[in-house]
Amino acid sequence: MRTILVAIGAHYVHINLAVYALKACCDGDVEALEFNINQQPHWVLRELAARRPDVVVFSCYIWNIEFVHRVAADLKEILPGVRIVLGGPEVSYDAKDVVEQWTFVDVILCGEGEHSLPLVLERMVAGEDLHGIPGAVWSENGQAVGDDTCAIVEDWASIPPVDFSGVPGLRRRIAYYESSRGCPFSCGYCLSGSAKGVRFLPMDRVKEDLTKLVTLGVPLVKFVDRTFNANPRRASQLVRWILDNTGSTHFHFEVAADLLDDEMMDLLCTAPAGKLQVEAGVQSCYEPTLRTVSRVTDLEELGRRVKTLIQGGRIHVHLDLIAGLPLEDYTTFGQSFDQVYSLRPHALQLGFLKLLKGSRLRRDAQELGLVGRDYAPWEILHTRELSGWDLLHLKGIEEMCERYYNSGHALQSLEYLLKTVDKSAFGLFEKLEAFCSGRGTLTRPLSLTNQMEELLCFGREHLEGDCYRILRAKVAADCMANGGKGKVPGACEADEMPGPLGPRLRQLVEAGIITKEQHRLGQFAWLPADPEKEKGGLVLAMAWDGEKEILSGRRKVTILPSKEEG
Repeated sequence: MRTILVAIGAHYVHINLAVYALKACCDGDVEALEFNINQQPHWVLRELAARRPDVVVFSCYIWNIEFVHRVAADLKEILPGVRIVLGGPEVSYDAKDVVEQWTFVDVILCGEGEHSLPLVLERMVAGEDLHGIPGAVWSENGQAVGDDTCAIVEDWASIPPVDFSGVPGLRRRIAYYESSRGCPFSCGYCLSGSAKGVRFLPMDRVKEDLTKLVTLGVPLVKFVDRTFNANPRRASQLVRWILDNTGSTHFHFEVAADLLDDEMMDLLCTAPAGKLQVEAGVQSCYEPTLRTVSRVTDLEELGRRVKTLIQGGRIHVHLDLIAGLPLEDYTTFGQSFDQVYSLRPHALQLGFLKLLKGSRLRRDAQELGLVGRDYAPWEILHTRELSGWDLLHLKGIEEMCERYYNSGHALQSLEYLLKTVDKSAFGLFEKLEAFCSGRGTLTRPLSLTNQMEELLCFGREHLEGDCYRILRAKVAADCMANGGKGKVPGACEADEMPGPLGPRLRQLVEAGIITKEQHRLGQFAWLPADPEKEKGGLVLAMAWDGEKEILSGRRKVTILPSKEEG
């Protein structure tokens, strides 16, 4: 019997952990195939149909469920004898409804499938029914039958390790890895705390698995442990081992930042720059909201720990906020945004509440005044405290934050605008959103040069004289720091050049001020002087790839002597 395990990811670069974990547990002719939602469904259908499978198993999530529906239904029409099996969080919590409504589905596996899928395949080969298999739901005479409780693999450490060796393009992709399942917390918007307790893989097994990934040349390993430091001592032991044994591979962890103990902080603050990435979910800084969603966080301690990591300059720090949580209105969300932005994380992700199947907030949505879309990804539309228009404005603010802050494109410019235009980061991005919306550039893709020109136009509306001149210098420096992604906007260039660059650069090489390599590979421009730093009308600026900030990837911008010293 030929079985295909199908993963349909959001992007090619993300390796799907589930299908390879399931493949390791199954015997016989079993193949794992990966696709992504950016592909045409008919090409995915062709690849599957050409293999003439007996069973096709789809891994279902909020980002791919509609895609899975189309491909699986069409596959059943083309190959009527194929058996369709679905699993994953998007079908685990209403399996009986799905199997009755989607008549092309033969079996749904609820919860963890490492034990149940091999049993289902064995029964299919033997021609036996599926009664008694944990988490297995199917249809008999149009009625759903079976066990729709989510299966949990209690002896998780006994299942075979995931084998990534056959994954295509491994050296250019992100590998996902889990060393624990479950979460010590019970946040109302999340599924991970629904199964009580946390299960850990033995440390020797984790080290063995990671050694294999490093040997295979994986550039980045992302732990999917919901709270990596749920056991602080174990987390520190693992990080110490990673720092000592994993070469150039980078690692990403999701942590409870307020629970980072002194041992872990010492490890993170002394790690090689860029080796480790830390993501922490703040979600909200409004205490009534945190209590309502059962989010337990010491915000003051979180702030102290995050500041220490960022000031240390070795760890990339990513912080998350969720818009649309109960009790938080537009004003209090803006305050949450400002509080998180004030920490200056390397990335601030403004996400929007998803009323996930199986989550408490979905069950209590009517009571809490939460209204979401009636299709995946079940994103919030409005709440008792936030109107639909409020949330749409927040979408625009998210775009401005991504475009100018998270991208790293305008860090100097934003800092200056926060001094001169609006001291509230939320207020500044709100003004930028309104400005770009009015000009039709909010939703239109823009080159980096055009993005920065928009920022200058925004500045021209709010600043004049020396203040606008300083912004021109900041924008020009940001453009040069970002390298070949965009030119310095014309509005930043000097109105009258002091002379051709070539002769002056040769003089700088001869004087030993710049090297021949910098002369050959660097970017040079005459820029308006920043009155806060330099005297005179113009400065000669240089940036080159040989001097980059490790965490941001931005090039250092150096001001050179603009004329020969007498």
